[in-house]
Amino acid sequence: MNITFTKKRTVFSSVLTVALLSFLVVFRGEFLNKNLTFGPLLFVLSILTVLLIGLISLSELHFREHTGNIVNTVLLFLLPAVSITMVECLNSVFVYNFYCIDFLNNYILYLLFYGVVFAICGSYRLTVMIINPVLFLFALANYYVFTFKGSPLVPMDFMSIGTAKEVALTYNYAPNYQVAVSIVLLAAIMVLGFKLKTPRMHKGTKILSRITPVIAMLAVVFSFFFSDLFAHCGLEPDFWNQTRGYHNSGFLLNFCLNTKYIHLNKPSGYDKGEVATLLYDELSDQTQTAANTQTDTDSKTDSSKSNSSGAGGISDTKDDKSIDKNDNSTSGVSGTKTKPNIICIMNESLSDLSVCGDFTTNVDYMPFLRSLKTNTVRGNLYVPVHGSGTSNTEYEFLTGNSTSFFPAGSNAYMLYVNHNTSSLVSTLAAQGYSSFAFHPYYSGGWNRTNVYNFFGFERFFSITSAIRPSILADYINSGYNNAYFNQLCEEYYPGQNVLLRQYVSDEYNYDKVIQYYEDRDPDKPFFLFNVTMQNHGGYSSVSTNFESDVKITSTKKSYPLAEQYLSLVKKSDEAFEDLVDYFNTVDEPTILCLFGDHQPSIEEDFYKEIMGVKSLDSLSLADRQKRYTTPFYIYANYDIEESEVEMLSANYLSSYLLKIAGLDMTDYNRYLLSVSKKLPVINTNGYIDSTGKHYENGQKSAYSELLQNYKRIQFNNAIDKDNEQKRLFYLGLTS
Repeated sequence: MNITFTKKRTVFSSVLTVALLSFLVVFRGEFLNKNLTFGPLLFVLSILTVLLIGLISLSELHFREHTGNIVNTVLLFLLPAVSITMVECLNSVFVYNFYCIDFLNNYILYLLFYGVVFAICGSYRLTVMIINPVLFLFALANYYVFTFKGSPLVPMDFMSIGTAKEVALTYNYAPNYQVAVSIVLLAAIMVLGFKLKTPRMHKGTKILSRITPVIAMLAVVFSFFFSDLFAHCGLEPDFWNQTRGYHNSGFLLNFCLNTKYIHLNKPSGYDKGEVATLLYDELSDQTQTAANTQTDTDSKTDSSKSNSSGAGGISDTKDDKSIDKNDNSTSGVSGTKTKPNIICIMNESLSDLSVCGDFTTNVDYMPFLRSLKTNTVRGNLYVPVHGSGTSNTEYEFLTGNSTSFFPAGSNAYMLYVNHNTSSLVSTLAAQGYSSFAFHPYYSGGWNRTNVYNFFGFERFFSITSAIRPSILADYINSGYNNAYFNQLCEEYYPGQNVLLRQYVSDEYNYDKVIQYYEDRDPDKPFFLFNVTMQNHGGYSSVSTNFESDVKITSTKKSYPLAEQYLSLVKKSDEAFEDLVDYFNTVDEPTILCLFGDHQPSIEEDFYKEIMGVKSLDSLSLADRQKRYTTPFYIYANYDIEESEVEMLSANYLSSYLLKIAGLDMTDYNRYLLSVSKKLPVINTNGYIDSTGKHYENGQKSAYSELLQNYKRIQFNNAIDKDNEQKRLFYLGLTS
């Protein structure tokens, strides 16, 4: 073995070493953070790795041909382990965290990818140089997705890439120690890979070496997608906690495992001809139960006043089937009989974080909402997502379908709403309502333009209806300069407080809601569905037009992101108070339904501290559900019976709203209300029965058949459009 040096390699090695060392020095603060226990050790190891990279890139090793072939081949088979380390560093995991079997599964997967690339290019060097930058960028995407939305990258996220592009520039991409270590490891792999030489092979050996990995990959793909072999061996995603699964057994492995579940299969036992029977059997069971428990006093109770709640969510004292479908009138403020206007507001990231654990602040961040009790039904809403995934909560609310029956991580708007779909919109339209949607952001997000058309909205108002398109164009041309955006809005809309941070404020959002109401067709009852934007993620301790005035006073550490979020919630509270005040002056009976889509993605340490845990991955099911809880409020400017609902999931809320409004309901709405009395919560974490007992999804229980029937009915409604039993989901249809 000989070692040689050249002037060209010396220059390259020097430049590379200095560049990497400078990079580490610039971001040394990320390693030396006092909250990072092993940060200094990682920093030292990274420095040593850079020096080793410089030494390797400086020299050239010369072996005898036979020895060189062995060395190069051994290195090629060792490099997947380094690739795993690079990728998992960005997944907040180091390879020593894996069980041996998990590391072996990952190694085999990486080796297969190496083999396929080699089969295509036939070069050791090109194999390493091609696959590792791809792996790094893929892992980096997962790192930022997890950082911003609190859940890992899954195949279904690529269906929402358009939405991601629209909000991507609002986040902070400064590298942390994980990114820095991964970059150093990538440099090491690339330098080693560049040194690799492909052995000379006989023609037969060359063909065999390139065919074998392809055959192996095809065998794996076939057995994975067309059999249950992998599942029987325990190789399947952690459907109910993807974060836990990714951390326990690796990012790339879990991502690949998730690809099998993009397609939605028919539920077991599904028969299109039995869907109606399943639905009406449930209603008959509920009718019989109500008849057995109803007292003489209960039978005299007006059904419009019979909304009460306990641990089991919605309870009724009158059989749903006995509601007079011809009596849809409501006593208005003026004393006349008319259908109430309905304004539904899904407020971005609105939540009361005290449901997760106790903490105190210098001022109350939701004083008005806490005080709102007169003519109000309020409660805890269990949603299907945390940190992001707004449209899944939206889908559940508008359709009554539960995303818990879809593959984990999937997005209903991107995958399943591709045809006319029954919803709250169609139910209200059948009763003469005008219907509008308003979201003060770009219309393409979450495929809303198409989805709202399939739902039947007459018109969709987006950000271009709230802010002049010329301002938006200037903002985009400025490279999304938020300070400039604020300046433009202040110039064109003086005194209107259009923006908070870079998003449309709730105050201005509700001004537009009032405008749409005042411009309505007065001959029709008015329905508006509004998705706000003010509290969207991308929280920061610094903003050019917003200063946090809510301070957390009871925690050991400071949490600037949580404080900015709570300060935004306070602004939402104030804005909603103004909206309620406005509709209290309106003569027409009007219902405002406000709810949050999910909790925010803020400092994980904040959640850990108030929940008293060391890791969010090990939360009990009951504690995990706390992170999926937001408030809901149904307020009327006329007399309705007040009540508190301890728990209700988003898929039931619109049916509950229809009942409170005294409006016609589809058979599916009545079915959902019936199911809610047994299982008031069904979401992506699990389900909760009327006694408050928690169950994991997939867990066998007395409710397994009820859930399976719900899943079958939903499949007919959401997926099997050619055989949909439309009379169950639409008003006025008999077939």
